[in-house]
Amino acid sequence: MAMGFMGGLSLPVAASAAADKLAWGALYGVLERLAEPPLTLVHGDFRPENLRFAPSAAFAATSTAAAGPAVPRVAAFDWGLAHLGRGAWDLAYCIILSQPPEVRRQREAALVSTYLRASGDSTEQKLREELRFAALGILSLIIMTRAGAKSYESKQMLGRMLVWVGEAIEDWQAIDAISDW
Repeated sequence: MAMGFMGGLSLPVAASAAADKLAWGALYGVLERLAEPPLTLVHGDFRPENLRFAPSAAFAATSTAAAGPAVPRVAAFDWGLAHLGRGAWDLAYCIILSQPPEVRRQREAALVSTYLRASGDSTEQKLREELRFAALGILSLIIMTRAGAKSYESKQMLGRMLVWVGEAIEDWQAIDAISDW
């Protein structure tokens, strides 16, 4: 199922094929698609490592019977990859890179459903298509970042990220989004 790629890393076959297509020109189409309106401020690296939550005591006091349960206060940091883009980028990044693929597969439907309810601006089919394009963009970003990584720790982390996004690309059949290129 997997083939060697990038210094001994193994990617699912579909992800390796997607990387090849991206390198031979499909990346331009993916970037154009990701730049189509509506655009919003996108964090770009939205995953648990870049989130900080207030201690539970800090938001527990805000809970009242009338208002309902308190909502945790959370802040995102490390905005180095922030850009104007499609909101699906941050959703895809979080779904793909915040948990191992086997856990992602179990939780993904609930995360997508929650996003759709909260945003109210997309159908599941449209969102799934946007997630496929976002996954391909994320694959490209990780490949380029890993190629320039200097430290062993960075290469290890980016290697894990590459494998996880590769599995999502295969699971989501994202290569079908670039079948015309």
